[in-house]
Amino acid sequence: MKLVYKKPAFKWEQTLPIGNGSLGAMIWGGTSEELIGLNYDRLWSGYRHDKNNIEAKKYLEPARRLIEQGRYTEAESLIRDHMLGEYGENYLPLGRLKIKSSSKGHIADYRRELDISRSLARISYRCNGHMYEREFFASFPAKAIIICYKCDVNEMSLDLEFESELKYSLDIRDDLISIYGQCPEHSDPDYVNSKEPVIHGTRGMKFDAGIRILECDGACKSADYGISINKASRVVIAFDASKEPDSFGLEHEYDNSHSETNNEHGNGICYDESKKIHQNDICYYEPKKEHRYKISYDDLKREHIDDYKSIFDKVELYLGEQSDIPTDERLKLLREGTEDPALLALYFQYCRYLLISSSREGSMPANLQGIWSWELRSPWSSNFTSNINFEMNYWPSESCNLQECLKPYFDLLKKVSIEGHKTAEINYGCRGFVAHHNLDYWCNTNPMGIAHGDSKGGGLCVMWSFWPMGGAWLTSELYRYYEYNEDIDFLQKTAYPILKEGCLFLLDWIYEYKGQYVSCPSTSPENRFVTKDGEASVCMNSAMDMTLIREVFHNFQKTCKALDIDDEILPQIRERLSRLAPVKVGKNGQILEWNEEFVETDKGHRHLSSIYGLFPSEEFESDPRLKEAALRTLKIRMDNGSGQTGWSCAWIMNLLAIAGDGDKAYQYALKLLCNATHDNLWGDHPPFQIDANFGAAAAIANMLVQDRNGEVKLLPALPKAWKKGYVKGLRIKHNLWVDIEWEDGKIINKKIYRP
Repeated sequence: MKLVYKKPAFKWEQTLPIGNGSLGAMIWGGTSEELIGLNYDRLWSGYRHDKNNIEAKKYLEPARRLIEQGRYTEAESLIRDHMLGEYGENYLPLGRLKIKSSSKGHIADYRRELDISRSLARISYRCNGHMYEREFFASFPAKAIIICYKCDVNEMSLDLEFESELKYSLDIRDDLISIYGQCPEHSDPDYVNSKEPVIHGTRGMKFDAGIRILECDGACKSADYGISINKASRVVIAFDASKEPDSFGLEHEYDNSHSETNNEHGNGICYDESKKIHQNDICYYEPKKEHRYKISYDDLKREHIDDYKSIFDKVELYLGEQSDIPTDERLKLLREGTEDPALLALYFQYCRYLLISSSREGSMPANLQGIWSWELRSPWSSNFTSNINFEMNYWPSESCNLQECLKPYFDLLKKVSIEGHKTAEINYGCRGFVAHHNLDYWCNTNPMGIAHGDSKGGGLCVMWSFWPMGGAWLTSELYRYYEYNEDIDFLQKTAYPILKEGCLFLLDWIYEYKGQYVSCPSTSPENRFVTKDGEASVCMNSAMDMTLIREVFHNFQKTCKALDIDDEILPQIRERLSRLAPVKVGKNGQILEWNEEFVETDKGHRHLSSIYGLFPSEEFESDPRLKEAALRTLKIRMDNGSGQTGWSCAWIMNLLAIAGDGDKAYQYALKLLCNATHDNLWGDHPPFQIDANFGAAAAIANMLVQDRNGEVKLLPALPKAWKKGYVKGLRIKHNLWVDIEWEDGKIINKKIYRP
């Protein structure tokens, strides 16, 4: 279970990623200079303020009337000009740690590896006859990134230097670089052209971080640039970070637990409450010399591995012996047609590694890049995109035995349900909560499309920004968690109140039109259609809207039944369901994406929203007509080139697995690895997006085990290429685990058990 390379990374999509949920690092593996990209999940641009458009509500009814009259382009223009709010904020890289080494000269036996079975990265090589080694890990128990440099002689010299695009200052001691910084108060997405895309200002969140020498058998002293180390054979370095507390309540649950002075800083340093210093007009507590790393490097490493393996080791997948060929070369051979089923097993476990590394209790949930971001204006703001990508990140959490990683998702959902109350009332005059296409650290739930300083949305933004079903989709994981874990306390205290608020919004959002309850204005995420007046994206009753509304209502009904609650809104839900506009089937046997049989502008669109009911939902399972139409829709999409992005390819893999077509699902798995995967096995949109990894892991699990609509299927979509293998520890509902061994397509051993 190792990713192996014979040369350093030369771009950040080749780096080795490590993380503990909150802290992340990207390791380049240079010889004369190591470059480590540092991330802290709490660092976002922006500050706490309301971005809702107080004028939006008065345009809702006019937009509905235009749509009812078939004036779709006019309705879209009205929404773009009057019903949107400002864009959300960007997830930010903390900075870069440069470590220059004395190992200059002839390099031999270079090896760069990521051991995903122990969550350890390692660099080794020989230089001028001496052996140099480096180890890296991101410890969840220690809340720190730990680095160990070793040389077989006391001849190693290192220079440590920190740099960042953020506003920062340094306090350098002999064994400590204290970093004090502030994030921009606003940053437009990378796809928005504006005169001042990044505004540093004074209202951005403040943070501090520490780079500390824990062990050194040589000379260690401060320098103008950082820390200088000479004549050493072993050096251990720790990095951690924290941010100032805010009233929003999204800080780490563990920030206080490791500080002897019970303050909000958690960067491995204790703070003296009586002494304060000012750096760039930012007030911080002065660090004392004591720190919390009380145990040795070996003990820190052992503690980290034990914690990580308690999650990772629950699942095994064997599809053949792993090759000792470097990972990038294996990918190259795969693209040239060489069969390598074992590479998919490595990829599957790597995807599990990535979720463990980017989503742990107390952290933010995994964003578009997981936790690893290199750019100040990262792709699509590296936010939580809730019209597919954020949800897809958590598709493998139950089936792949990663339920521990779900808590950050639920923590954010609670905040979204609170913030979404304001948007539901201000934008639409509805009860309950709503969320749209994008979310950020601040949980802004308004439909986003206006650049900072502008008053109207731009271009075609309505087709993705105006989608008031984001909150509905986010709730889908609530009842699913109960199905898998049978946690009645979670169902009562977390799922029930959030689902009820989601139902309240939908009850008020839909309205009666020609004898049916409809959703209007309605979009199908990021897709457009042709009308007599030109292209448009807003209409009535997109298939995804109607499927999500049914699913939320059904999940709430099942929740109330499990809790034996006769909730006062249940009669309203039953009445709405009885007359809810149906999902329609078109003349070609396909699911109609909208309420009319429009011509799509892109028949091979990357989104497969209209067949959400086939997967990840189970809504179509009990309706053979809709299930058949969904499969027909999938074929049309694939025939026209859908699956060109990594996450879209992963979604198709899942749909094909649900359809029972293992060989076709395997073809798309190969397409994903060959066309939409970087050398370090990160998924590609392009550029890097981590949802492809997580979606593909869920798909591989669905090829092996499914538990849907009350039916468990073993090896439902096993491809011929997987002639012999086994899987252990996949999960099905009712907290059951599954082990299967097969040969030539037949099960030779199986076990369904409760651990």
